[in-house]
Amino acid sequence: MTRARLFRSVLVALALVASAFVAAPSQADGPPLSAGCANLHQAAGGSFTTANPVVLTGAVYNYGEQVLANAATANGVLHGVVVQRPTYPDQFVTGGPGNPDIVTIAPQGGPYAFRLITNPAGATATWRVDCGIPAVADITSDLPDGGTVTVGQDLHSSARCSAGTNPVAHCVINGVDHTDQCSNLCPAPVDTSAPGVQTLTVTATDTAGLTTTRSATYTVVKKSQQIYGVTIDPAPGSATNTSQLYFVSAKSTSGLPVTVTVDPASADVCFAAASMHDPIWVQALAPGNCIVHFDQAGDGTYLPAPEVTQTIVVQKDYATLIADPAVKGVLGLTPTKFAARLYLAVGFGVPLVGETVSFEVAGKVLCSGVVGNDAYARCSAPVGVVNAFKAKTYTAVYAGNRYLYPAQSTAPLRP
Repeated sequence: MTRARLFRSVLVALALVASAFVAAPSQADGPPLSAGCANLHQAAGGSFTTANPVVLTGAVYNYGEQVLANAATANGVLHGVVVQRPTYPDQFVTGGPGNPDIVTIAPQGGPYAFRLITNPAGATATWRVDCGIPAVADITSDLPDGGTVTVGQDLHSSARCSAGTNPVAHCVINGVDHTDQCSNLCPAPVDTSAPGVQTLTVTATDTAGLTTTRSATYTVVKKSQQIYGVTIDPAPGSATNTSQLYFVSAKSTSGLPVTVTVDPASADVCFAAASMHDPIWVQALAPGNCIVHFDQAGDGTYLPAPEVTQTIVVQKDYATLIADPAVKGVLGLTPTKFAARLYLAVGFGVPLVGETVSFEVAGKVLCSGVVGNDAYARCSAPVGVVNAFKAKTYTAVYAGNRYLYPAQSTAPLRP
């Protein structure tokens, strides 16, 4: 037989094979099929063996239909389907031993032609083809695909696998086959125990091997929280001084403990106890603005809370200055002895040792003295002849410092 006659014989054989798939459409189960798909589905019960490529001539198919071709070959020969159509010619879908080739008809539908091949070419293969609308995979959830949930939030979701042209063989939810557990609607829980992206995937496969996969992705985020119930005792607006101890407290809506810190800019004004107990105490050190921050850093469930800040205005302390009566020197020419006590106005009257007190008569400073351990500042100076006759009092003056307000005291100046 010449090579030309052999080639014509192969073409005749292929035409006969292809005609086996062009039976009159007859669709008894599932949604209606296109003419091309119905012919292939009707012929699915049979198979054919050939060592040559097989061309399934052009026919009209509908969007969503799937064409399946599977080949049983010796020695693990690969097989595939070449999609030949005007819009996207020669699209190749490959398969392997035991794995069917599935082509899903694109949205525009229309005429398709398929060529079934083996690799290497010329290998004998027993082909089975089918076409149909695949089993349907559906996901029902409280949220749409791409929605956001918070950690620990209940997300009610379920999956359904329903028949297309053929009955459902497998309903796989996140890798687990649930076909035997539920025939209609299966719970499909989404893990919201930790932040991250969770994907729910459902794959429905029918008895012919036609498959549909649906996925929904959800983003799990941490919960928000707030700080509330901030208290400072005594209140920040009350009269305060450098010896004051404040008790501060705050709560968070998450129930997690609140951290209290002093702003670095206020480090020389006050400091907070290094403790997580509630309340925490803050000690004033010097006059100025004591800026206190309340924070909650969050955890695996909660985001950090917005920081709350309070300012305590720390005032200076008051000093108590008491001048003792003094006796004028003779004719104001001999020294007059002045004395005054200076101590802290609060607590137990601590002497302000080392502070300076000035003594004035008629608005003129005559002398000054330094406070000793007995709280007294002393000095001696003549008051002068005029003051000896006219002055009836003298004044002790304390100028104050960074921590203490000024103070003064007037006492009798006796003859």
